[in-house]
Order: sequence, then structure tokens, then C-alpha cells
Amino acid sequence: MEIRAVYQYVYHMQNCSGGVNEACIASTPVANQWQCFMAQYTYPHIKTPLFVLNSEYDTWQLTAILQLGCTPPNCSEAQMKNFMMWRGTFLNALKPAISATSNGLFTDSCLVHCQSLGSPWSSFIVDGQTAHNTFAAWYFQTGSGKSKEIDGPYPENQSCKSEILSSLNFF
Repeated sequence: MEIRAVYQYVYHMQNCSGGVNEACIASTPVANQWQCFMAQYTYPHIKTPLFVLNSEYDTWQLTAILQLGCTPPNCSEAQMKNFMMWRGTFLNALKPAISATSNGLFTDSCLVHCQSLGSPWSSFIVDGQTAHNTFAAWYFQTGSGKSKEIDGPYPENQSCKSEILSSLNFF
């Protein structure tokens, strides 16, 4: 099943209209209100500063949305091309959050889904900073580090090689 159909189904089945951003619901045609369940559609309606923490190659997204069917780098040429294009699609969707001066963010090129639990929070490094340090620089506005870090493309980030990824096999 195509991912949009899945999200439409989940939105209606769980009656999510009461749990998503009201301004998004109010400004979206009824047929498309399920989109308010998704970050890129709800983001323009959020007034609170945000800290975005995400992998540019989120393993759940690669499996459920892109349906890659392999674990990089053990992919065909066509699969690797789709994998590499995924980062551009992700960063394009993230542009509004990147450009907002009140936001902080940390994106890395590690193949992982949960960034804030355990090791990734303090071991993945982008431009000399961990997600933890980047969040602290943003939240406390200390000026002691950058509050926005965007990693280069896979497989540049050597800090990704951790215990989490050593057993990775998401396909």
C-alpha cells in the first residue's frame, strides 16, 4: 500500500483531527486534512520554536516510504541512486525549518531511526558537535556552539559507525 494511503487511513481510523494542529486543520480542505498529521504540512502553522533531530536516512522512512529493499551499501546501482536522492528530498522538505532563525536542528547521515535515545544523542558528530551539544547551544543560547548542524551525504560521517549500526539489517 502506498504510504499516503496508509497515513490517510490511520488519520481517519484514529480520528486524529482533534489531536493535530488546529490552524492546519482550519486552513486545509477537508479532503486533505489528513496531511496535518505530517510534519511538513503542519510546520507552517507552528508558532513555537522547534529543535529538529532526525537522520537524513531514517531507517523507518527508507523501509516504509522509499521501500528501498536493501541495506546500504549492499544495494544495486538503481537502489543506491534512490537512496542518495532521498537525502535531497528530506532536506528540501526541511527547508522552512532550516531557514527559521528561532529553530535549532541536528541532522546526520547515519542509518538510524531513533536519534534521541541512547548512543546517537551523544556519539554521532556533525562538524565537531553532537546532537546533545547542538541542542544545548540552541536551547540555552550560549553562543558556545552552532545551533544548526546538517551532515554531508552518506557515508561521510565516520561517527555513524557505532554499536547501533554494527548490527543493522533493516531489510
